[in-house]
Amino acid sequence: QPAIVGVGAAAMIGLMVTKSLPPPQVIAKLSACFVLAAIIAPQFIPYNDPYFLMFEAKDLASGNAASGGRFSLWLTATGIIADYPLFGAGDGILPLLLPANVFPHVQPHNAVLQFLLSWGLIGALPALFLLARATWYVHAVAWKQPFVAPVLMMLDALPIMSLLDGIFYFNRFLMLIFLGYAAIFAAGRSAGPTGTPQHTP
Repeated sequence: QPAIVGVGAAAMIGLMVTKSLPPPQVIAKLSACFVLAAIIAPQFIPYNDPYFLMFEAKDLASGNAASGGRFSLWLTATGIIADYPLFGAGDGILPLLLPANVFPHVQPHNAVLQFLLSWGLIGALPALFLLARATWYVHAVAWKQPFVAPVLMMLDALPIMSLLDGIFYFNRFLMLIFLGYAAIFAAGRSAGPTGTPQHTP
């Protein structure tokens, strides 16, 4: 679910940056792939565990069920943050502080709550400021240099997903994010005054 939200939002931003729609045949092929994947994927559920399904009938029971238990996790994490507002409780501490009736998640499935829980206001606010500045800059570069749109879409999808999952907690995602920022920063520095790339002979 977080991946669908992130990719969908990133696709919309990518369309705005490139200022064009994909050719109709590309849209048709992608639509066919999505339909085929939706039909085939349920036949390959890992370990035959319904936990890996995107949707179950029981998800309609409540908003908390539809969110995969995120609402209760966020509420509990917010209470813990209130106990350690300035410096946070520390990285990786969440499983030890959650009550017994809440699954011991290693992160709160929300980047803002994660930063506040780990570092408190003193660390989280500067981190969020730097992240916002970096995000603003890569979009400014992409607006002038649409060829970086694929990398920008990854940089949009992952942080959007981080509002629903642990993207800023796991190294495999952090490496992708910082590589993406580095690539677009380099494109911005190499651009000429008109915003087009300059190639060194």
